[in-house]
Amino acid sequence: MSWEGPPRSNKACIRWLDGEYEGLEEWVPKVRLLAPWEEAHALLEDEHRMLAAVAASEKDSNDRVEWEAVEKVFGTLSSFADPSEEVSLGYKAVEQDLLTIQNLDAAAKRLGLDTEEMLLEPHAFVDRSGWYEAPFQTAVRAARQCCRRFPREVLGRMEKDEDELRQQLVSGNLDIRESWCIAGARHHEYVEERLRKLEPIHAVIREWCGQEAREEFNQVLVLREEVDRLRDVLQHTAWWLKHNGHPVKAGLLWKDLGRIPDANEYRQKCPR
Repeated sequence: MSWEGPPRSNKACIRWLDGEYEGLEEWVPKVRLLAPWEEAHALLEDEHRMLAAVAASEKDSNDRVEWEAVEKVFGTLSSFADPSEEVSLGYKAVEQDLLTIQNLDAAAKRLGLDTEEMLLEPHAFVDRSGWYEAPFQTAVRAARQCCRRFPREVLGRMEKDEDELRQQLVSGNLDIRESWCIAGARHHEYVEERLRKLEPIHAVIREWCGQEAREEFNQVLVLREEVDRLRDVLQHTAWWLKHNGHPVKAGLLWKDLGRIPDANEYRQKCPR
């Protein structure tokens, strides 16, 4: 148990109730206290429920590919979600296999989850601070639902990550933010290894998104490539018009394309 000292001290006096130091009193900084004494019972309840959820997750979370897939799906959603609506795996090491949601009602509404079903999940609970936590298999089911509800965003994130790595293979340049972890290995080998590791993870996520969503996304990619090709054709046509005495027509074409090149770009494209 404990009681507070003078306001400016930022300390509290605690008394050991059992163990080797039973009866000992000492002053400690308040930041070292996990909770006020009146919340001790609730704190212990949260810890017991959390440990039960962790124990229920041990077998299911051994599949690291599935774990990485869940984490990637949640990470993708966090890029366009309000922080209170985020779903994630636990931040603390002991909770890294648990589904964690700050505001269950808000997150469930955005993701199309059933709040009552989420609360009825085995070993799921809401702690004294209002955070929802549940075992790993609940996280998998939530990730699947996210893939069905936001397939374009999830598939787009994977496509972007893969494209960036493939571009690094072609250019030989690794993102400077990643260079610290190469430990002297050749860039080409390092990036190839990353692509190999992502392959099974992305395969799981694509399966969660469903065949129909994958086919629709692939059609969008094909259309996007065709639009880019046509834009390049029009860009080259505009450069040709500019270089061959038709600046007004070139300007109108660039205006339709939504961009007007600067003088340096013009000299690079049309050297004398």
